[in-house]
Amino acid sequence: MFKTKERIVFIALTVCISIVGLVIVLGILDNAKKVQIRQTQELLLQEATAHYGTIKELEIWHNKFGGVFKEGVNNNDYHFNIYSLNPKNESNRATGFAKDALMYLKTHPKESLYHRFSPDNERFDVVGVLYTQARCVACHTNFTAGEMRGGIEITLPLNHYQNSLHTIQNQFRLFYAMVIGVYVLGLGLLIYFIHNIFKNKEHIEELNGSLEKKVLERTREVQMLYSREHYLKRLLETITELNESLISTYSLGSIIETSLETLKHHPSYKLILFGHFDGEIFHQRYISGDIYGIFTKEHSNLKELANNADYTAIYNAIADKHWYLQTPCTVTLPHRERHRQEDYDLSAAIAFPLIENEEQKGFDVLAFWSNRDEGFDQEEINILDTVVHDITMALSAYKQRKMTERLQKEQITNYEETILAFVDMIEQRDAYTAGHTLRVAKYSRRLAEYMGIEESMIHKIEKAAILHDIGKIATPDTILLKPGRLNALEYELIKNHVTAGYKMLSKVKMYAELAEIMKFHHEHYDGKGYPYGFKEDEIPIESHILIVADAFDAMTTNRIYKGRLSAQDALNEINRQNTKQFHPRVVEAANNALVDVVISQTTQMPQSDLERQRFSYFFNDNLTGLYNEAYLELMLHQITSKTYLSVLRLHNFTTYNKQMSWNKGNELLIRIANLLKEQFSDAKIFRFEGDDFVVLSEKEVFCDVEILRIDELDPQQIVVMKSENMTFSNGDDFQKFDALIRG
Repeated sequence: MFKTKERIVFIALTVCISIVGLVIVLGILDNAKKVQIRQTQELLLQEATAHYGTIKELEIWHNKFGGVFKEGVNNNDYHFNIYSLNPKNESNRATGFAKDALMYLKTHPKESLYHRFSPDNERFDVVGVLYTQARCVACHTNFTAGEMRGGIEITLPLNHYQNSLHTIQNQFRLFYAMVIGVYVLGLGLLIYFIHNIFKNKEHIEELNGSLEKKVLERTREVQMLYSREHYLKRLLETITELNESLISTYSLGSIIETSLETLKHHPSYKLILFGHFDGEIFHQRYISGDIYGIFTKEHSNLKELANNADYTAIYNAIADKHWYLQTPCTVTLPHRERHRQEDYDLSAAIAFPLIENEEQKGFDVLAFWSNRDEGFDQEEINILDTVVHDITMALSAYKQRKMTERLQKEQITNYEETILAFVDMIEQRDAYTAGHTLRVAKYSRRLAEYMGIEESMIHKIEKAAILHDIGKIATPDTILLKPGRLNALEYELIKNHVTAGYKMLSKVKMYAELAEIMKFHHEHYDGKGYPYGFKEDEIPIESHILIVADAFDAMTTNRIYKGRLSAQDALNEINRQNTKQFHPRVVEAANNALVDVVISQTTQMPQSDLERQRFSYFFNDNLTGLYNEAYLELMLHQITSKTYLSVLRLHNFTTYNKQMSWNKGNELLIRIANLLKEQFSDAKIFRFEGDDFVVLSEKEVFCDVEILRIDELDPQQIVVMKSENMTFSNGDDFQKFDALIRG
């Protein structure tokens, strides 16, 4: 604190400095006063100089006195006289001031004026020098040209000057008074402020004293907060590292082990223990830390936990199903020469139950032991509680992931089994369709691989190809299994298999993507396909692949009513339909991917008893059990080697029906059919145009009409039988048969 003496010294020093300042200011004012007086005097001198010049120029003596001044001029403004040190006229002799001035000017030839204030300060006297001109020598013979012959004395009254001087004096007196007044006032204010400053400073010093104590206290608090913040920051860094580890960990053991090893990085956690309580027994699973040796028993029941002080936190966490804080806590180290108990003094222990479901009987437990003096504060407990929750979620997520993987695996297995079941349904119903779908799947893969499509999508295209005709399940057997050509109505009905298959598959989530591929397999690139009439990019490229594969297999497969094309002929046809039926990119792929395809031999002829039974539905005559006319036409078109044909005609059969009845006519036809079967057991026998029969065989055949006559059924011999024979080499000879049968 400042003392009063020091304050007085400071004020005195301030007064002295201010007096020096005042003296300087007054000196400046006095100098300014002198400058103004000097300027006034200069004005007088300028006025006198002006009169001097005027007198010299007017040369009054030439006009009035013939060149000689008898006397000077005297008026209110000024008066002058001409004097000389050596006058021609004694009245002009210089005396007094004039003499002194001329003597000075004579000794100072470079100066032309000499001036002074009169002793009584009533006038201003000026003497200006006069030099002898050439014209003046005639009169002033005692002077030579250029010699100073005298001077003009000019006297100016100082009335105006005195008034100006008084004004200046009055003004500066006022200035002096104002400066001194301001000085006194300012000095008083300055002393007042200095006094207050010192007073406030003393007050501030008192405040600083108390503030210093508060700052020291606050500094200690900040240091504690910083230390705590640093501690929590280290903990959060550990938690961050833990979370990153949990994200990349995919096994149950590694989740727990990684969690403990990561948490161990925190310097205050001397021990971390993870175990599982199954409802009766606590099982130690993982221990991490410097003093893991204190927990040697791997399995403990609740009673054993309760009686062991080292397990207090764990026991209470299990009993309460809530985190439990034990502080202070102690642990007893096993005897080890290299370890000292004081090196591992612990301050607190805390245990957390990892409960996923409140109803579950068993759960995991995670416990921490710390050597930090403050133990576990509430914020740290909250953080650890969050960590435990994260670990719990990671363990739960792992279990859920494993369950999901198992369910997905089962779903995929079921998915594959369902697809195979669908294929089996198709095969059981129509062996040709089943072979067709598998071949389309193979061709689709080739096309997709050439086009660089991803394997996952190729797999979907394959599955869609296998199921693309699944809608035919809803197609009647009379249409689906018909070996011959379909009529217009049948064709319209079978086209419905596309929408039927799409509706069937799209309702099942796992087949939805496949349904979106197969729904377009009868569309055309130019929009003239069915059932939707989509075109170009309105159709997915995967479906365009399926369209080409489907058409390629149809063209390279034998049908009863149509022979197959070679792979090259099929590709030629696909190229002809480029940008019409098929996508240009897929056509390009087909020209490369399908050119070396080996076409498997297929047939639509029946291969099993079931197929033969279905086959008979279309090609057997209902009355006689022989093959019908439609099958005969198909067989004739498929002949590739020499074949023998015999035709048995029944003339007048219509007359027989009229006379003997239709039932007798049917009985006659059945008897003849049975006889033909007996006679030509290795041949194919057809009923043709109602009352004719055709025998087709690889061996030579001849119908003996005598053997076939049935007299008891036709006693009047109304029916006349005739037999004709011919041979076939290939399907083109069908015209010969047509001419024979209708000729």
